[in-house]
Amino acid sequence: MYIVPVFTPNVLTEDIFATYGGTSGTASAAQLNASFCIGEQRVQQELCTPLVPTQITGSMGAYKVHLLAYYQPFTLPHVHLRSVDDVRLVCEVGCTDCAVEEHEACVHIKNYMSSIVELRLLCTTFCGTCGTCGTPLNFRIEYTAGLDPGVAATAPAILHALTIAADISLEQIIDPGASEGGPGDPGVQKWGSITYKEERTKLRHTALGSSARANYAAGLLQPWKVKRALKVGW
Repeated sequence: MYIVPVFTPNVLTEDIFATYGGTSGTASAAQLNASFCIGEQRVQQELCTPLVPTQITGSMGAYKVHLLAYYQPFTLPHVHLRSVDDVRLVCEVGCTDCAVEEHEACVHIKNYMSSIVELRLLCTTFCGTCGTCGTPLNFRIEYTAGLDPGVAATAPAILHALTIAADISLEQIIDPGASEGGPGDPGVQKWGSITYKEERTKLRHTALGSSARANYAAGLLQPWKVKRALKVGW
C-alpha cells in the first residue's frame, strides 16, 4: 500500500500515554516523540488506513486501465475511504518520444468501508492506438481515507493500542533487552526455568509485532479493521 509516513504524532500525547499505562522512564523528549510516531505508524499499518482523514496520491498500473477493467470493481490500497478527489487517465502520446498526456476520468464508489471503486471514462476521453503506443499506461488518483474524525483520539481501545505500540517502540529504543523475548520484542511460545515449563497460546504476526502485548493491542483494533477479498473484479 502507499505509505503515509508519520513525522508528528496525530493522536498520542504524554498525558494519553501515561493514562493508558505507558512508561517513559529516562527517555528524552525526542525519544518519546519518536516512539509516538512509530506507534502510530504501526497502528496505521495494522488498520490499513490513516488514523485521521488524509489525502493520498498514487497511481494504478496499466492492468487496471485495460478496457476490460473500466466497468469492473477494484480496491484502493487504504480502507475507510472518505472521498475520491481526482482521477486522471495517463496515455502515451506517440511512439518515439515517450510523451504522455492526461485525460479526465472518474470513479463510482461501490463501498466506502472497503474502498471498492469502479473506474469510468468521460465520453470524450480516449487514447489513440498504434501498436503498443498511444494506449493507456495507468491512471493517477487522489483520494482521502482514514478513520472518522475524532475516533482515534477518543476511542479507549484505539488509545490503549496506540500506547502499547508506542511503549514497545520506546523500550526497543532505550532498553531493547528489557522486552520479554529480548531485543526485537519477539513472541515467546515456550518458556522454562529449571524444572518449570509452559507453552502459551499461539501468537500471530501483526504490524505491531509478534509478542503477546502486540497481539493484545492488535486485538483492540479489531472493530476498525476491514477484511477484504484478495481479488475483486478484473
